[in-house]
Amino acid sequence: MEVAFNPTDPFAWLGLAGDVIDLIPFVTGVGETIRVLKAGDRLAEGADGAIDTYRRLKKANSGLDIEVHHIIEKRFAKNFGYGKRGGSMLSIALSTADHRVFTNKWRTALEYGVKHSDKEVLEAAIEIYGQNHELLAAAIYTIVAKRL
Repeated sequence: MEVAFNPTDPFAWLGLAGDVIDLIPFVTGVGETIRVLKAGDRLAEGADGAIDTYRRLKKANSGLDIEVHHIIEKRFAKNFGYGKRGGSMLSIALSTADHRVFTNKWRTALEYGVKHSDKEVLEAAIEIYGQNHELLAAAIYTIVAKRL
C-alpha cells in the first residue's frame, strides 16, 4: 500500500519486496523488519541477539562476553557505501560460538581475497540468513540503504 501512496520512495519498494519474501513458506516478517529499520528504530540494545549499528553495539556490550558481528561482513563495507571500518553497518550481538558460525558461513560462501559482485554478496546473505527473517531483512537493508 505504501508504494501506491509514494511510488518514488525506495523504502516503500523495499518493504514491498520484503512482503513478497514473506509469501515464501516459513519466512515471515521481512517487510515489517525493513520498515522498523527504515524508521531508525533499534530492535534491541546491550544484549545477545540485539541488532543495531556496529558502533552502538560495540559500545553497549563493552566489558560483556558478547561479540558484535557485521551482518554483511566488514570486508564489503566500501562496496555498499560504508567506511572501511563499517561502524555504521547493521550488526548483531552474539556469543563467541554463534559469531564463529556466521563468520564460517561467510567464508564458505564467498572466498576471501577475491572481488565479489553485489549480486554474489546478496545471494550469500540469502543463503546464510534465509531462515532468519530479521537478519535477512537487516542484510538487505544494509546492502541498499546507502544507495537510496
